[in-house]
Amino acid sequence: MGKYDDIIHMQRPVHDGDDFSRRHPPMPVEDRAKIFMPFAALKGYGETVAKERITYDREQQVSEEMMAELNAKLQVLKQRLDEGETPRVTAYFFERAEHGNGHNPLTDGEGHYRQMTGEVRSIDTYLLRLLVEETWIDFHALRGLGLVEQEC
Repeated sequence: MGKYDDIIHMQRPVHDGDDFSRRHPPMPVEDRAKIFMPFAALKGYGETVAKERITYDREQQVSEEMMAELNAKLQVLKQRLDEGETPRVTAYFFERAEHGNGHNPLTDGEGHYRQMTGEVRSIDTYLLRLLVEETWIDFHALRGLGLVEQEC
C-alpha cells in the first residue's frame, strides 16, 4: 500500500457554512495544465542556440579554367538577353551565411552551396551579378552555370 492510497481518490473538500467554495470554484483541467507548462526565462535563447548548431560549408576558390568557362557562358547569356530571349539556366553558387552581426573573421567564407533553376531576368555588368527569377547571384559566387534547353 502506497503512502497516499487512502486519500488519492477523495473528492475536493467543500466548505459548508462559508462562501469559500463560491469564491474559489474548482479550476478547469485545461487551466490546471497551464500551471505546469515550461517557462522560457530567456526569450529567443532556444532559437539562437539552434542557429549556432547549423553547420556551414567553406567557400572553395574557383580555378582559372572554371572562371574562363563561367565568363564565356555569361557572355552567351548576355547576348541572348540582348536579343530579347529569356534563357533558363541552372546555377550552382555559394550563398554566404547571414550571422546578423556583420563582419566576423572567424565565420567569413562560410555558407551553403545552392542550386537553382530558373529564367535569367537580367545581367548587371556594373555590379557583376546575375538575376535568376527573384534571386541576385554575384558572379564571384558562381561555381557552375548550365543552359536549360526550353521545349517548344
